[in-house]
Amino acid sequence: MSSKVILRPLSLEELEVLVCKDVVNSRQIDFSKLVISPVQRSAIQIKIEKMRQIKKEFHHWFTYWLMISKQSSKAMGLVGFKGINDNGTCEIGYGITKQFEKNQYTSEAVKLLVHWAFQHNYCKLIVANGVQPDNYGSQRVLERNGFEKVRETAEGISYQLSRRHLKKPVYK
Repeated sequence: MSSKVILRPLSLEELEVLVCKDVVNSRQIDFSKLVISPVQRSAIQIKIEKMRQIKKEFHHWFTYWLMISKQSSKAMGLVGFKGINDNGTCEIGYGITKQFEKNQYTSEAVKLLVHWAFQHNYCKLIVANGVQPDNYGSQRVLERNGFEKVRETAEGISYQLSRRHLKKPVYK
């Protein structure tokens, strides 16, 4: 299956613009449909602070990656990690503008980012924490990509995917 999505990591400078304006100057990418939620805006601010404190070579583990439609070059959403710890574990998060939901764009973006992460030998485990029980779309994204449910708490459902359990994604 060829991907309908292109992922592009945002630089620190692009995040700083995005947190204020919703738009990064680009001749190649149409930002007109991208909606940044208050939760994402808060996460961007945290990412900016962390990225200012680390070496540039690790920025890809902290930044958001822009989900871009291969067909239309429209920015559709964001996907990214919250860094990677010394044990090789990273937490994934994602969001897509409502108009692009239910087209498996997020599933494909997660697949691409997971495969990018596991190309680095030090990445051993990817987790997704706090998935709300009524967020069936997010649960499907993770399950399509081979993540396994590991626990349910008051904060939500936690999933994980280890390098050795990486499966071929299931798209229906």
